Amino acid sequence: MVFIIALMKRRADEASDEIVRRERQHSVELASSLAEHTRAEASLRSLFERNLAGIFRSRRDGRILECNGAFVELVGARSREEVLACNAKEFYVHPEDREHVLKLLQPGVVLTNHELEWRRADGRTAWVMVNVREVSEGTNTYLEGIVLDITERRRRG
Repeated sequence: MVFIIALMKRRADEASDEIVRRERQHSVELASSLAEHTRAEASLRSLFERNLAGIFRSRRDGRILECNGAFVELVGARSREEVLACNAKEFYVHPEDREHVLKLLQPGVVLTNHELEWRRADGRTAWVMVNVREVSEGTNTYLEGIVLDITERRRRG
């Protein structure tokens, strides 16, 4: 009987050791995965922030949710916060242009190389080329796009 109890105890200890080993391995794998995710996120954030093109995310009602530094510079704002406090409707010299863009954008449609005249924060106008699409994430719908200042190109000809 003592032999059986000792054998059962040894097996229980071995099983416990195996559980602890697996949990440690799982923790190491989770930490590694989290570190890789953090590196990837930092890399994408850097690409977003350092991009020379203006990048934005807004709602159909014009509320700007996100933008990068190039977008801030393009619209002549002093800061990202200043842009986020604006409504995209304020950028359009011709309000009907925005309505036209919104009509063109349907799920799955990407509007490419669309030229528009925008108004900068200081009141000057700039010609921009917009590439934009509508994106749905669950119940949320966004407009995501890239904007390039083509004012000089338009002036030349």
